[in-house]
Amino acid sequence: AARVEEESAPPPPLLHDEPVATPTAPSEKLEKAEEEADVEDGEPSKPQGLGSKLAPAYFSVFIDTMAIGLIIPVLAYYVVELGGGGLEVGLTLTLYSAGSVLGSVVMGTVSDRIGRRPSVMLSITGSMLGFIFTGLAENLTQLYLSRIFAGLMGNSIPVVQAMIADVTNTETRPKYIGILGATIGVAFLVGPGIGAIIQVIPGTAFSTSFYCAAVLCFVGLLWAFFKLPETNKKVLRRAEVNRKMSELSEDGVLSKESIKSLAESEVEQKIEEDLRDETQQKKAVFSVGMAIFAIMYAFGVMQATYALLISHFHGWSASELGAILVGSGVIIAVIQGGFYAKIAAKFGIETTCILGMVCLGVGTIFIPTTMSVHPAFGIICYILLVFGFSLSNSSSINLASEYAPKSKQGLSQGVANSMRSAANVITPVVSGALLDLDDQIVYGFVPWLIGGLVAIVFALFIPLAAKIGEREKSESDDSQQDDKQQDLEQEDEVASKKEILELQKAEVSGKGIETVV
Repeated sequence: AARVEEESAPPPPLLHDEPVATPTAPSEKLEKAEEEADVEDGEPSKPQGLGSKLAPAYFSVFIDTMAIGLIIPVLAYYVVELGGGGLEVGLTLTLYSAGSVLGSVVMGTVSDRIGRRPSVMLSITGSMLGFIFTGLAENLTQLYLSRIFAGLMGNSIPVVQAMIADVTNTETRPKYIGILGATIGVAFLVGPGIGAIIQVIPGTAFSTSFYCAAVLCFVGLLWAFFKLPETNKKVLRRAEVNRKMSELSEDGVLSKESIKSLAESEVEQKIEEDLRDETQQKKAVFSVGMAIFAIMYAFGVMQATYALLISHFHGWSASELGAILVGSGVIIAVIQGGFYAKIAAKFGIETTCILGMVCLGVGTIFIPTTMSVHPAFGIICYILLVFGFSLSNSSSINLASEYAPKSKQGLSQGVANSMRSAANVITPVVSGALLDLDDQIVYGFVPWLIGGLVAIVFALFIPLAAKIGEREKSESDDSQQDDKQQDLEQEDEVASKKEILELQKAEVSGKGIETVV
């Protein structure tokens, strides 16, 4: 009877020499798929390949920016042709920047949600349509609307800055941000030259330049479509997990409904892990944004009134101004493309940014005074201004990326570009009004003094952002340590249970199966 009962009873699981295959839970399948699909949240293992990976993004920005530069020589004349004057020219430029204030944030947010590649393509498409609408404008109202539309849509630069943040780490990022700055500088050198050449052709209408700019954007759009990669980790992870889960559906492991719910819930749970203490990170990004506003305000004073200063003190005209601007473009390209990364690596990004803002401020303050003494002194201060702008502009972009949450790089760069555009809206109006004030020490002293002081005083936002960023980093490290400690405790608990089960298995094997029955 005992033998029959032994044969009929199911053997205890502990006595199996081979583990029993148990069906894997859907969540475990998804977790495995995520492990295979996950794009590392750490730093790239092969930074030497980043240049070729980012080259299509640089080219897209180059084409888009060159198209903007192409219309610079004709925009003012086009406004006059439509019946405008100086006020209307300023308003046209201001409306474009005003559109960019909102458009930068929106485009950055969109790139965080749907990906960098489609966002760049959308931005270039918007720029192309903006140029076409501008060329078709028959009155000032249509011109204003077309420039607002172009400002809202033409924001590929912050998206590409987010792309760089996606694939670089703290050590490699300054180099590639600097290359982007040099690319933009070269594009602004080449674009106006092409625009001037187009207008040299006899019988060429001003609107032709806008159509040529649209053609350039179309070329950039084709290039982005065929060459531009996707770098958004969130988008890549979701796409790969969906593909893996589709394979599980085809194998009959999961239904389509369960795949959708599991993929959405667990992928979002994965993303939420990157959003811890996001409030502190936003405060750091806002502090950097204030510094960016100050940088662009000081630089904007030069852009708005420098032509009037050199005309007042030296009698120089457009030809001399053009030579100075070309020289400053070369300086910016050389510093951002070559020397910036080395300076940032030696002194740190925060220190480099503060140094740049101080140089920018000092150069801005003393330009009117030195120009009243001798042109050479004014040029030296102008070079100091350009040098400071090159360092602080690239550093601020780096800091906005460094302090931003990983899943909000597009939004962070959008906010930074929005602050830049806000300064471009305010500076021409304020500095132009201050320039006309009487009883100044020298002509132009007041707006340039204010611009320089803004740059120097707002440099204090950089150590504030660094302090917030360090606190956030410390809290994040503490959180990670707590998580690791919990994981270790769970592993110890599992190991203890396994040890008990092994002892039970040995004990049962020694007593024999009859005893168990």
